Amino acid sequence: MTPERWQQIKAALAESLELDPGERSAFIDRVAAGDRELREELESLIAAHFEASDEFLSGPAALIAGLPGCTPPDPWVGRHVGAYELIEEIGSGGMGEVYRAVRADHVYEKEVAIKLIRSGHDSAHVVQRFRNERQILATFDHPNIARLLDGGTTPEGLPYFVMELIVGEPIDRFCDRRQLDVSERLRMFLEVCGAVQYAHQRLIVHRDLKPSNILVTEDGVPKLLDFGIAKILESGAAVPDAAQTRTVFRLLTPDYASPEQIRGGPITTASDVFSLGLILYVLLTGIKPLDAQGRTPLTLTPSTRDWEPRRPSSVVRRRIVRDDGRGTDAAPDPQARSAARKSAPVSLGRRLRGDLDTIVLVALRIDPARRYGSVEQLAEDVRRHLSHRPLLARPDTFAYRTGKFIARYALGVAAAGALAAALLAGLLVTTHEARIAQTQRARAERRFADVYSLAHSLIFDINDSIQDLPGSSAARHLILGTGLKYLDSLSKEAAGDAALQHEIASAYEKLGDVQGRALEANEGDSGGAADSYKRALALRRSIVAANARDVDVRRELVRNLGKLSDLAAWNSGDAGDALAYSRETVATSESLAAADPSSGKYRALLATSRLDYGFKLFKIRGDSGPALVNIRAGIAALEPLWDADRSNLRIGRTLSLAYSRAAEVLAAAPAGRAQALSMDRKAHELMASLAKSAPADADFAHLLAFTDHDTAAVLAALGDLDAAQQKEASALQAFTALVQADPKIGEYHMDLSLAQLGMADIAYRRADLRASLAQLEDALAQSAAAERSGGTRVTFSLAKAIEERRIGDVSLALASSTRLGAGERLGYARAARDWYGKAAALFATLDAISHEASNNTLEISGKIRECDAQLASLSHGMRHD
Repeated sequence: MTPERWQQIKAALAESLELDPGERSAFIDRVAAGDRELREELESLIAAHFEASDEFLSGPAALIAGLPGCTPPDPWVGRHVGAYELIEEIGSGGMGEVYRAVRADHVYEKEVAIKLIRSGHDSAHVVQRFRNERQILATFDHPNIARLLDGGTTPEGLPYFVMELIVGEPIDRFCDRRQLDVSERLRMFLEVCGAVQYAHQRLIVHRDLKPSNILVTEDGVPKLLDFGIAKILESGAAVPDAAQTRTVFRLLTPDYASPEQIRGGPITTASDVFSLGLILYVLLTGIKPLDAQGRTPLTLTPSTRDWEPRRPSSVVRRRIVRDDGRGTDAAPDPQARSAARKSAPVSLGRRLRGDLDTIVLVALRIDPARRYGSVEQLAEDVRRHLSHRPLLARPDTFAYRTGKFIARYALGVAAAGALAAALLAGLLVTTHEARIAQTQRARAERRFADVYSLAHSLIFDINDSIQDLPGSSAARHLILGTGLKYLDSLSKEAAGDAALQHEIASAYEKLGDVQGRALEANEGDSGGAADSYKRALALRRSIVAANARDVDVRRELVRNLGKLSDLAAWNSGDAGDALAYSRETVATSESLAAADPSSGKYRALLATSRLDYGFKLFKIRGDSGPALVNIRAGIAALEPLWDADRSNLRIGRTLSLAYSRAAEVLAAAPAGRAQALSMDRKAHELMASLAKSAPADADFAHLLAFTDHDTAAVLAALGDLDAAQQKEASALQAFTALVQADPKIGEYHMDLSLAQLGMADIAYRRADLRASLAQLEDALAQSAAAERSGGTRVTFSLAKAIEERRIGDVSLALASSTRLGAGERLGYARAARDWYGKAAALFATLDAISHEASNNTLEISGKIRECDAQLASLSHGMRHD
């Protein structure tokens, strides 16, 4: 190459690297017009630029040069990370290195894989993305996704996580080595689709699907790995800055990236559909689509505007060469590629022609909107092909459906053919009727798919996106009516289909939340919520009965039982059901945690179950001792989980509630109030940090206000009335804002009444009886508004009864005041007796579900006797005057 030529190439390279990815292809076309050598050099240098790392900057020159004896030992091998000792590096990626490790504390023997941030890549953005990957894996529990076992932070302050050790090989190599035929490869591909769809249902896009990230064990089980550049689909997620975007862009794998990834466009689940299409192309043909066209990828700037891959059926019958006449690097020999699939080129081409061509090409459409709408749709067409049913992606022609019918019932058609001559007329009629029946069946299948898609979108996508927004109750009510109608129609079709039963159970549970989840913003239909939760429970029990190893459904059983327990405790007043359901959540959680003691997810589940059971023991029976044992056990399990991962807001929320519940139990006895105040302050500090991290989340704002209210109650009991009034005023302001934002939510009215009750108590302790009475009257009005909403009946009724009793207390105190006239005192005494009577009647209905109601019932009896004595004394005095 001449110096002048090199200067030309160097100038073009520098200019191209300054361009945005979407502009780079057009630039190469322009500067290399007709100059093939210049184009190839530019493409090669661009690819090398983006594939190069900067690790050489931190390494010795001798090591880079590969001089003998200059390879230093790996600094991590032999070190301890948490309870594990690192043995050897077994893999590396864009930002991390993976080591095989063994348990080093001798508690038990176990080999694991530990992922660490690669040396020199510990920028704040990379660390956060690494933490995101760990959080994503923590929410997953799927047989085809590598499980997260543990996690923590190295002494250097860098996060790491511990995964199950997968001993296997990439899916394409496994299939070729085992010489799996097309059907066997498709069935394995379906397992991969199931894992990706599982991630999508949890709003995670993988973004780096490729054969090397899908390892297959010797038992033939595919395992999906490496969520290092996965994307969380959240409408409120922060937009990364340009530098971060470029970093993520460089981490993609060009051979398996979607066009929108390469161009820097919006990433959706359709991007993973495209990558799965590329993987399926390789599994079926043994060659990548671009290689099949004799082209090389332009790394980050491929010319994909008019690119369309060749049909797989045509690729397997020909030797692939590049434009320069050289064979590609990927098995150019069609005989070898076909033999790996137990076939010959011609036979393999026939096998792929038609359905499989269609499935692959629909998945690989350049426009994301024209691909399969979801991974599940892609998988469904693969299943249809394997069972000789018509594809959803192919035109619904008579010839196509008839061919599928014949393939599906080959023996029956062959037998009928022997009688064709004699029964020709009858066969024509039968074929016509079959066509009509198949058309009707197709319409039914399409209708079922449409109904399922609509119901799923309503219950999961739309409802989830607005559930924490203030003022959303009207929209959620509309979702409720429409979603319930579609769900009922779907449930009739779900018998015997575990996957569908699983989805419908989840949807019923979501509907129950909208209808009347206890202690949460809802539509006030607690009876409808109980019915929906019980339908979900019945479906899940039937799935577990058929497959006791389905840990997904057993975990969902815990949540389902917990919601039914809450309804029984706070709505229907059924103490037996409330405690029975709660005990079952503890038992089920214990079995899950015992089966996988290293799982932080199951430890959190057990902790939450014990918190709930302990709190209900206190609220229903007043058993403070057993209650504190369970609540403290929950706190002890949650605190290390929160310390290990402060990005897990759900753990933080549960821990804050645990502190608040411990405080409530402790505050019941005067000796425990100082410790209760400490617990309430910890709850407030933690919830304040959560609310700050998600300022639009109404749930966090609601719970933060409650920590102020709880703290105020303990401060008042300890005699610090100024601090108590300041805290209660803050809670009052927050609850007022929530009521104004969404006045249809009964829980908000009840919370406001509790804050007004707290202000009334502070005024009473200050001996400002008239101010206390005014606050109590306001509180009673808010309780009435809460009751009209039809929300959590037991909780509302208990609050109302307490307010009526407190009005009686204040009225009786005013009746005893010597500063008032006898007539006014007599009026207050009569009012006090009336209020005590109302409160006693209401408390009597709550005795079975609340120890607080039982205690008040006994105390009111004495108060009524005081009223009678006061009335007699005042009436006697007025007669003598």
